[in-house]
Amino acid sequence: MKHRGILSTPRTTLPGEVERLIANQIEYHNCRRRHSALGYTAPIDYIIQEEILPRPALGLALQRT
Repeated sequence: MKHRGILSTPRTTLPGEVERLIANQIEYHNCRRRHSALGYTAPIDYIIQEEILPRPALGLALQRT
């Protein structure tokens, strides 16, 4: 299944809906979408693999996803 971006979703006028859509897009982009610049891994997987963040900061990053 191909990911559908924010612009491909039907328009909505409900308060908070735009924020939810943006949060979902950020989560997809940072946690699930594979990036060619990172060897076709998701950014969060790359951060874990390369130990870029110290463990306490990594825990905070994972809580936001």
